[in-house]
Amino acid sequence: MSTPLIEICNASKTFFGIKALDDVSLALPAGHLLGLIGQNGAGKSTLMNILGGVVQPDHGGHMSLQASPMPRATRPMPPRAASRSSTRSLTCSPT
Repeated sequence: MSTPLIEICNASKTFFGIKALDDVSLALPAGHLLGLIGQNGAGKSTLMNILGGVVQPDHGGHMSLQASPMPRATRPMPPRAASRSSTRSLTCSPT
């Protein structure tokens, strides 16, 4: 298997005592189109927000870009900036 374009390992995140992510790992290969689907509350937005640096994982969440470690953000985004970077969207593309 080739080196993933982006990878996150063992990310966990809890909000107000509720686990949004529990030891999640993901490796995205280069050159592929992928979708992340799941039920409401499954942690999709939380995972994307961790990948985007909007929120920090409680545990784990070591990320790499083309096998090079990615440093964590030194401080969380201000709430207004985080709300503008929401990953929840619906887009349709012509085939």
